[in-house]
Amino acid sequence: MERSRRVALPTDVGYVRIVAGPPSRESAHMTAILDSVKRQPVIYQTFVMATINLLVVLNLLHLTDVQLGGVNAFLAAVLGLIVQRQVTPLVRPRNNDKHPLVP
Repeated sequence: MERSRRVALPTDVGYVRIVAGPPSRESAHMTAILDSVKRQPVIYQTFVMATINLLVVLNLLHLTDVQLGGVNAFLAAVLGLIVQRQVTPLVRPRNNDKHPLVP
């Protein structure tokens, strides 16, 4: 059975039916990309920083040396914090039954 609800359109021309269904192909692709970022965060951090530096080298992004250094420092700090949360091991790892994984 499909769930639906009726909502009023802003133009008051009637009602539209919104059906909750399976996720769209685009959202499935986005979920796959986000899962990949969670599994390999350092690769994506390197890609972002290398892409910005390449844009500057090719004169597609106009920054001075000082500005580029600031952008690199900022990106390294922010992306480093994100990556650190993804890859830092647990101090006392446990399985789902709360038993220690390390003797």
